[in-house]
Amino acid sequence: MFENKKMRKFLIFKVVAAIILLTLSFSPAYPASFPRHKNPAQIQEETFFPLQLISLYGEVVRLQVVGKWDLASSELKKVFFTYIPEPLRYIFTRLNELIQVAGDKLKIVKEDIDSAEALLRQGEIEKAGKVLEKTWITLLKAKRDIDNLNSSVDELKGRIGAGAADRLRQEIAPLSRLADDYTNRIQNLYREVREGKRFESTFLEISVAEKKVMVGGSFEVYGRLEAEGGKVLAGRNVD
Repeated sequence: MFENKKMRKFLIFKVVAAIILLTLSFSPAYPASFPRHKNPAQIQEETFFPLQLISLYGEVVRLQVVGKWDLASSELKKVFFTYIPEPLRYIFTRLNELIQVAGDKLKIVKEDIDSAEALLRQGEIEKAGKVLEKTWITLLKAKRDIDNLNSSVDELKGRIGAGAADRLRQEIAPLSRLADDYTNRIQNLYREVREGKRFESTFLEISVAEKKVMVGGSFEVYGRLEAEGGKVLAGRNVD
């Protein structure tokens, strides 16, 4: 009888042990197989494709040049959809910022040039001149951004290779040409403003102090020369 009790205790112990093992094997806290440690040297880094990024920048600049500013901004955001190594990320972030701000300024310049041309057609010479003065400053700031953009490309040269850097410079070169084109247009419009001021419409108002004068007597004549819009032109000779 003692042997039977001992046997039953042994069987109960085995059943309980089996239940515990089954419970542990299915518990999420105790996975059946533990992940192996990976050697960091064996983990492959994503591949960086600089030429793909350069082509994207070229497309952005092409859109800016044809005046599709909003679409260009949308395309520019795609740059960071591609893999960029951490040491280069700052430089490419800077490239993005400079292309965006240069484009924003050139957009304003284009709008101001169109506005100045319309004002000149309407004979609003003074207003056209003021618009051109304002947009000239904006254009100079855009040129500064483009210069900084080229400096960033120089910084990339040692990271992505001279060939890729030269290709990038070619892709963004149309921005410089666009700025030069706007420079010429503003200068031509300035010349029109100066010419217009020389030949602007004037009005001469003459008043005589005496209504009746004896023969051989004298009288005074007062004159007032005004430009179109009521501006008094003082110290001018009238033939």
